[in-house]
Amino acid sequence: MCELDVDEGAFIITNPPYGVRVGDEASLRVTWQCFRERVLGCPGVRVVAIAAEGGFEKAFGLRPFKRNRLNNGPIRCVLAQYEIHT
Repeated sequence: MCELDVDEGAFIITNPPYGVRVGDEASLRVTWQCFRERVLGCPGVRVVAIAAEGGFEKAFGLRPFKRNRLNNGPIRCVLAQYEIHT
């Protein structure tokens, strides 16, 4: 199991697979949930994720403090920002 070793106040910026060009949402859901488990072990960090609307946010299961809609080419995406608390 991979552990994250980041300092409080750090930013984790990710562009996880969306399930559009690579894989599908069902197979990626486990990856997104594992990522959530890892960052929950890093209180005091901020996570910024760009992903296709819907799947990642639902699987990640946290409410973003900021959310912007945008397009990545033809794919409708969201840039979501999360604060991880203890």
